[in-house]
This record gives sequence, structure tokens and C-alpha cells, in this order.
Amino acid sequence: MPVFLISFDLDRIGSNYTSLRKKLVGLNALQAQGSVWFARHDGSADDLRNHLQECLDHNDRLFVGMINDDWSAVNMGAPGRWLREQVVAPGD
Repeated sequence: MPVFLISFDLDRIGSNYTSLRKKLVGLNALQAQGSVWFARHDGSADDLRNHLQECLDHNDRLFVGMINDDWSAVNMGAPGRWLREQVVAPGD
């Protein structure tokens, strides 16, 4: 199952943030940084975006992208370990 990076910027934090967080937790997503999450999802980036977009206002921003085996990080701790365990190199 692919792993996606989800990043959002909410213009006005309020009730929508709670709704978005509930959806992410419902996906068993892992919070990597403040508004950056990792999630395994058996679908496309568009599908995941559409699922999360319901919680956003018209001026909020959302990015969803699939992570492949070519990534690098510094001082990511547990989220970095989780990502290393989840993203398998092609052919492995």
C-alpha cells in the first residue's frame, strides 16, 4: 500500500482543524511535523485529497503526494523510522 505525505496550511484554525485531524487519525496517519502527516492509503493522491478536502475552507491549502523510496530527512525520530519501515524500495 503506498505511503503519502499530507501537508496543509489552514488559514483560520478552528472547527475544521478538529474535523481534519479526526479524518487523519481515522486513516491511521502519523503526524510527522506540525501540519505534515504520513498515511498509508490504498488509492490515488486525488482520492485522498478529495477525502480530506471536505474539512477545508476555500482559502486553506492542502498537498498530497506519494512517497517513493528516494527520500531523505534529518532529525525526524519516530516518524523517520516509521517511514523507513513503510516505504519499501522497488524490487524488495
